[in-house]
Amino acid sequence: MGTDRFNFIACAAASAIMAAPVMGHPPASDGAHAPNGSLRAWFDARQGKRYEASLLAVRASGVTLELGDGELVSVPMDDLVPEDRADAEAALAAVRSFNESPVAPPTKPGARADDSAAPAGTAAVGTWQAAPFAPFAPFVRTRT
Repeated sequence: MGTDRFNFIACAAASAIMAAPVMGHPPASDGAHAPNGSLRAWFDARQGKRYEASLLAVRASGVTLELGDGELVSVPMDDLVPEDRADAEAALAAVRSFNESPVAPPTKPGARADDSAAPAGTAAVGTWQAAPFAPFAPFVRTRT
């Protein structure tokens, strides 16, 4: 009986330790959800609203903003004022550029970008993000 109790306590403690970084939001000690200096004004031209928020996600269809109190707001790309739309499209272009990069980022300090971390036989898979999934390719059918 004592061993079961010990195992339960050990598992509970390990779970709490592993979940701490996930549950460590908000990051600021004052309770602010966004790091200092990351909030900026975003304007929804269609609704005539101004949001003090940080950019949380960007897609071709629009942006998701996180307000200072942690509330999330989605704004369609077409509804943003031209200046904000340009900033969102620049962020989207940066994400696309990174995702479509054929070269894997360095895996350790001092590593060169041309050092391959992909397993043997996976070089012709496509982008570096796809390389770990190459062994499963014969078993997966994708939509085309």
